[in-house]
Amino acid sequence: MAKKIEDNENKEPSEMPDPAANGGDKQTAVQRKIPGNLPYLTASGTLKKALDRLIEAQRPERFSVDFLENVLKLSGGAARATIPVLKKMNFLGSDGTPTELYTKFRTDSGRGMAAWQGLRSAFQEIFRRSEYAHSAEESKLKDIIVEITGLKSNDPVAMAIRGTFNVIKSYVPSNLDLNAPTAEINEATEPLENKAPLRPEVRDGPSREIGLLYNINIVLPETSDLNVLNAIFKSKREFDEMRQAEKIELFILKCASLKMSVDGNSPADVGARTIEKEPEIFASINQFSSDVRANADLMSRYYKLFFMLENDIRKLIDETLSEAYGLNWWDQYSPGSAKEECKFNQQREQEAAVTSRSENELDYVSFGQLGEIIRSNWILFGGILSNQKALGRVMFSLNTLRGPIAHCGLLAEDEIDRLKLTVKDWFRLLEGPK
Repeated sequence: MAKKIEDNENKEPSEMPDPAANGGDKQTAVQRKIPGNLPYLTASGTLKKALDRLIEAQRPERFSVDFLENVLKLSGGAARATIPVLKKMNFLGSDGTPTELYTKFRTDSGRGMAAWQGLRSAFQEIFRRSEYAHSAEESKLKDIIVEITGLKSNDPVAMAIRGTFNVIKSYVPSNLDLNAPTAEINEATEPLENKAPLRPEVRDGPSREIGLLYNINIVLPETSDLNVLNAIFKSKREFDEMRQAEKIELFILKCASLKMSVDGNSPADVGARTIEKEPEIFASINQFSSDVRANADLMSRYYKLFFMLENDIRKLIDETLSEAYGLNWWDQYSPGSAKEECKFNQQREQEAAVTSRSENELDYVSFGQLGEIIRSNWILFGGILSNQKALGRVMFSLNTLRGPIAHCGLLAEDEIDRLKLTVKDWFRLLEGPK
């Protein structure tokens, strides 16, 4: 049994057993390639909430999952899926930086035009078939989507595409003047990071004023205390609103004060004090050779990276399926191979009489099974991730790299580079359908 599970974990996605073959599953993992690259959310109402709330919220430096959860108060898989849609709309740059079009949408006067521009950018194939698709009747829109995708009009994906289109369309007024100057519109789609930096104004004549051009580099202290980091960036936001030279000094002093308070309380110091309170552990660590301790320090950073990545993927799966099917989604919508592995690991834990690791079945399956769960429910994840085949390759690569990290091995230099690239590939997947 253990051998069977281990073999499954190390197979390429195309070699993995079909969940339907395990019996008891009510859905099969069917891969569908849908033409048109039209974005969609299965819960389009979440996009409506996100657009409504970003109008009121302060514009972030990066539109991230943290911003969704902590500022817009939206969480779950459907909330995450709004990010790739906003990128398709050219509201966000590839790194999540809000564009001028995002800013324009937040204004009462510019919202309608920005929404129209975003709609055209996200649904280019629809507008190729109908220049005035935003004004088309619902029946006409249905026909266009069927024509592009080849799906039936009542297919869940076709309905989700239509729902997503209509949410954005709802911000476009029926009397919108499409003959507005285009220069402003084109400029609006350009991410802020691509714009030339502002230069100080120098006036001619006797009353000539000399402007001040400055760069401030913030060196963040080594701390995991969110309160400290939030305080630093709060000062940065305050600085962005400042115009007077003396306030610059205040900002620098604030950062210096924060750094001084952190310098004496770094994670290394905290860890050392904790170990000193446990002399048995401290004595044991000193007995290991220096090279083993050095390798432990080296690998700890990659363990931390993978810990965050794997648990974020688990959270994405759980939130997405819980939203769609309820908290008890596991029994009906997880593939048979995942159920089998979960049951085996739970039983082994019970027989060992150790503390249960979790009440969530998802925490009892291996990393390799996470990709299978996503694949089996692609109708939900297709609007969040860019490509099912790419998902399989990325998950297989991550699973291979996970081995030496999870089993206290060492990663070679080229494998470290591969890990970094593969993590980047995962975040590219999260940019949504191309």
